[in-house]
Amino acid sequence: MPIDYDQLAATYATTRSAHPVVMARLHDAVVAAQQAGAGRLLEIGCGTGNYVGALQDATGAAAWGIDPSLEMLAVARNRWP
Repeated sequence: MPIDYDQLAATYATTRSAHPVVMARLHDAVVAAQQAGAGRLLEIGCGTGNYVGALQDATGAAAWGIDPSLEMLAVARNRWP
């Protein structure tokens, strides 16, 4: 049975967080991309924005996230306007 992420959206952000090791590696990749001249970040399947929002805050990169769950996107927009 498929998971309905629209139903999970309200509590997902409070029960899930960015994994520190994954976050550190992503941060390093974004910084390296910025040093090479890139300045934008797109996360596909961003959910409630744990990674894309934190990376935008940490690096100043212009960031966007897309997700098939409109409810997850609504939570992400509220967390990182």
